[in-house]
Formats: sequence, structure tokens, C-alpha cells
Amino acid sequence: MKKILSEMGLGEPLSITPFENEEGAGEYDVWKVEYADLRYVLKRAKGKEPEIYECYLKNAPFAPALVAKGTVDGQQYLLLEYVDGENLMCCSNDKLIAAIDALTEMQGMYWNCHGSTDALDSRRNRRNCLQNELLERVYDAYLRDCEQIPWTFCHDDLLPFNVLVSGGRAVLIDWEVAGILPYPASLARLIAHTSEEPDALFFMKETDIAAAVDRYYQRLIAPRGICFNEFQRSLDLHLFYEYCEWVYVGNKFGDQNSELFLKYSDLAMNMAKKLIPHLR
Repeated sequence: MKKILSEMGLGEPLSITPFENEEGAGEYDVWKVEYADLRYVLKRAKGKEPEIYECYLKNAPFAPALVAKGTVDGQQYLLLEYVDGENLMCCSNDKLIAAIDALTEMQGMYWNCHGSTDALDSRRNRRNCLQNELLERVYDAYLRDCEQIPWTFCHDDLLPFNVLVSGGRAVLIDWEVAGILPYPASLARLIAHTSEEPDALFFMKETDIAAAVDRYYQRLIAPRGICFNEFQRSLDLHLFYEYCEWVYVGNKFGDQNSELFLKYSDLAMNMAKKLIPHLR
């Protein structure tokens, strides 16, 4: 780590501390770097993250600022602003609203951008492992909706631990799979896997979710002439897509008895039944 910091023009820090992976998989390639009066986050760049910062996140208030970048032994690293905030794993209304405000600001900046059709390839592939006629029919409607609605810049893994809130400001972190996608992708990912159960990995109240969805609609969607029913239908289709993730995984790897498969199969089926009467 000292080698890459030197490459970035920094001296020897007081400490370098690895962050823990929020999903319980131990440490990952992100470190807190402390100097006498400064703190940074050093991150091994993954996926498209350097390009994402270059193209979309310069001076962006909704992302940690990029301080420096460098390459050692062929591996790129990013030195980022340290945000001393709380994530949304145990969510409150105030934190969720701050996240929605950051998300709508970001997506408003890039509204109606055009992405590559390749962005839907992995989503199309998920259909092949659903193994259920009703799920496949609704999934086809989801894919059609993706082709018809506006696209914008999306954080494509906006799980609650990828948002930090500090002093009313929310920033989104870990941008390696971001890109131009159908607009509901980030919001659906943020709320799909939450629960009001006290021991939930992602705790979020239904009343707070409803308020956040309404705020998202009022700030970003209504001013662009999309009626609420159309917005809700697209959001529900993207929630359905999120639920199908674990159906796909269970069927692909023969793990249909797992707790996650059973939970998300029910969620996907219930959402499919809700959507069927409204399919075009």
C-alpha cells in the first residue's frame, strides 16, 4: 500500500486499516488511510470504476471525490474522499430521503442518455433459468419495458451498504458496475431486498419506502411527464427483476431448497401475479 501511495505523491501514513466487507466475507480491497490531519479511502479499482469516475463523477456531490489515482504492477488504485457516514443497512427516514435526493440529482443530470444494447445482455440471460411460464412471460414484459422507457446513469448495485449519509449528504460508493441503464434500476435495487423484520440484513420500514418512492417520483419523474401509474408499473417490473435474481441462481446451480430461493420465488411469483393484468 505504501508503494501506491508514494506513486500518488503521498508520504508514509500514520495507519492503513482494511475495511470489512459488509456481506460478511471478511476484508476486501479497500483501506482507510490516515495522516496527521487527513483521512482517505484507498481502493483497488474494479470493473469500469476508473472510467466511471472519469466520465460521470467529476465534481459529483453524490460520490466520494476522487483525490488521486495510480497504477502499480498493472493494477489501478483510486484514492478517494473519506466520508465518515452511516450506511442504510439499518435505515431511517432521514437517511433514505438523503439517498433519494442524491439519486435523483444524479439521474436528472444524465436523463435520456443512450446506453449500449449490450447493457441488457446479462438481463436477457437471466430469463433462461427461470423455468416457469408465468415468470418468463412477465420477464419478457420487463425486457420490453427496458427498451421503451428513458435511460439514465445508474448505480447498478445500489444495495443499502453502498450508500453513506453524513450530515444530511448522501454519497453512493463502489461504482464498478455503474452505467447507462433504464432509470428504475437503482431505486429498485435499493428497496427490493429490505425488510421490517428486526434482524433483517437490510432494515427499512414500508412507510419509509413509500415516502421515498413518492419523493423519487415527484423530484425526477413527474416533471418529465410520466404519469404515476406508468412509473409504478416500471418500478414493479424492476422489483420483479431483482426478485428473479435468486430464482435464477437457485435454478442455475440446482439449489432450489435454499432459504433465499424459496423466499425470492414467492416474491417473484406474487409480483408476477400482480403485474399480469397490466401487461401490454
